[in-house]
Amino acid sequence: MPFSMTRTLPRLVRQDNHLPPGLPLWYVMTDIDRLPDPASLIPDLPDQSAVIVRDTDSDRQFETLRRLLPGCRAHGVTLIASLSRPPRTFLGDGIHIPERGLKHWKKTDITRLQPSILTSSAHSAWSLRKAAWFGVDAYLLSPVFATKSHPGSASLGLPRFATICRNTSLPVVGLGGMSVHQSRRILMAGAVGIAGISLFEKLNPEH
Repeated sequence: MPFSMTRTLPRLVRQDNHLPPGLPLWYVMTDIDRLPDPASLIPDLPDQSAVIVRDTDSDRQFETLRRLLPGCRAHGVTLIASLSRPPRTFLGDGIHIPERGLKHWKKTDITRLQPSILTSSAHSAWSLRKAAWFGVDAYLLSPVFATKSHPGSASLGLPRFATICRNTSLPVVGLGGMSVHQSRRILMAGAVGIAGISLFEKLNPEH
């Protein structure tokens, strides 16, 4: 039986966690194979949640964003569009720039689009520097643990993840192989947020 996200996930956050104001804590990542449409999850998401809609098909992504927007508005969930290239306009609250797309963006694009929240993904020192230069609100660092999304890929592991959190001035969101247990460890290691797919859909509180 799936656990109640609204009851279980908030318990992972210690009272002394210093979370940047206005920044989501929980990030649901869409995936065309594993979670193409998270609409059914939105009403049960805990406070300070966001949905990042990822899709290489721009028309399909726009339709997903359009369909999710009313539910996100009704339940106070931040809606973020993952965009590899600067669009003329975007639908939602914020923008997520994948690491591979950072080279296509300029600061003037951010100024023109005025997203309420800006995140990026990072897997290298270059992408971290680029994200910092853009002034992102947070970056998603992955994969922290082994993940179904990238089978066989090397993971950072908790010690290295904690070291990166200590040595960067940017807020870090952990992504990759998240469970309730691993999420607690990641937050204690210095992350300001947790991103994932199966964490929000399938886990039991005992796991």
